[in-house]
Amino acid sequence: MMEDEESPLDRKGFVGVDVGTGSVRAAVVTENGELLSMAVRETLTNSKKQGYFEQSSTDIWDSVCSCVKDAVSQSGFSQDEIAGIGFDATCSLVVLDKNAHPLNVCESCNDGYNQSDNNYNSDSCENEKSDDHVWDVILWMDHRATKEAAFANATRHKVLDFIGGSISPEMNVPKLMWLHKHMNDTLFQDAGHFFDLPDFLTFRATGETDRSLCSLACKFTYLDEKTVNLPRSTTTECVQEKMEKEEGEEDEE
Repeated sequence: MMEDEESPLDRKGFVGVDVGTGSVRAAVVTENGELLSMAVRETLTNSKKQGYFEQSSTDIWDSVCSCVKDAVSQSGFSQDEIAGIGFDATCSLVVLDKNAHPLNVCESCNDGYNQSDNNYNSDSCENEKSDDHVWDVILWMDHRATKEAAFANATRHKVLDFIGGSISPEMNVPKLMWLHKHMNDTLFQDAGHFFDLPDFLTFRATGETDRSLCSLACKFTYLDEKTVNLPRSTTTECVQEKMEKEEGEEDEE
């Protein structure tokens, strides 16, 4: 072999995966960032009530696997020459049970919700999903947790200073508050994992439940209490307790 000839063992490709609102995209690049190939797959979305948008983590992961396989096969690299993979995705909340199986977040798809103002067409909802595609993802653009976000912002808590002064209903804390309120106790207790979507993807790829710093700090408002000296009231559970107490007082009036 000539000295300047590249050894097959030196060839390295890298896969980037981006999960957007309606599709998954995967690309293969060289060490120098040269784009070699790309694949795209659409994803399913369930929306039967204004402001509510749900997806399936199974459908998303199936689309990821399909895109990655297609992109790699088109790139000229073998599987052994792929040196790494990275994931990027929307701020969507994935809910799994304790066995890491999808847990429904759609009110009308089973009886696990305390339904109050339910305007879903449940027949259409059921017909557009299969047994393998449970609606277990609250999409970033879902605004069912507007009331919960407003309540959290009204506290004017110091934690809000670290996320631009206010929290959006598109973030995960208001969504968690909504689930805690609307899921019945049995279903909520079945929950074992609440993932920001990028962390779910790394979980499926590696089996590890490690979270990214961005997900924890920006999406779940996690702060190191020892570092910033914040009380326990930064947690979702405590804010939820305050919200329920306030609603109880309103009912008494």
